[in-house]
Amino acid sequence: MPRRGGHSAGTGGTYNTGNTFTAQLSNASGTFGTPLTIGTLSGTSSGTISASIPTSVVNGSAYRIRVTSSNVVTTGNNNLYPIEINHSPCNGNGPMFGRIEQIRPDDVKVYPNPASNHLIIDLPAEHSFYELELIDMNGRVFVNKVLNDNLIQEINLSPIIAGAYTLKLKSSQTPIYKKILVMK
Repeated sequence: MPRRGGHSAGTGGTYNTGNTFTAQLSNASGTFGTPLTIGTLSGTSSGTISASIPTSVVNGSAYRIRVTSSNVVTTGNNNLYPIEINHSPCNGNGPMFGRIEQIRPDDVKVYPNPASNHLIIDLPAEHSFYELELIDMNGRVFVNKVLNDNLIQEINLSPIIAGAYTLKLKSSQTPIYKKILVMK
């Protein structure tokens, strides 16, 4: 059965007027040697790309999707989990539809900042974040947490010493980074 519904993907960053985001589908083995364009969106900020997978795409379970931009030229990372395409449930009578969400750093809310004992991460509803790290200025990872399905994540900062940190949210797209100040 084909996977349907929202998928967070994106390139992150700032884009110029005239930019086009392009959703690309890999080949059946998950590589992008000759990607297939499955949808586009003109704009400079986050939005939804309506995507259509043609029935000419062969069935497979290792497809990936990525998003590119044209102005500034950027290629986002592909999605974390492979996508299965199986035309049988559609009887081959038409394309399947889905959505690809662009997530920007401003879509992720982190508070309080500065923080002392805990940090709250408020994730957008359509996201693909799977892990977070809290990294000090020397590159040492102090917190590494696999994210659950909750949109609100909390980090216990009690054992963390005061200082400047970077919060890294890993996803199927370009990671998002936030500067965090811990005060004791």
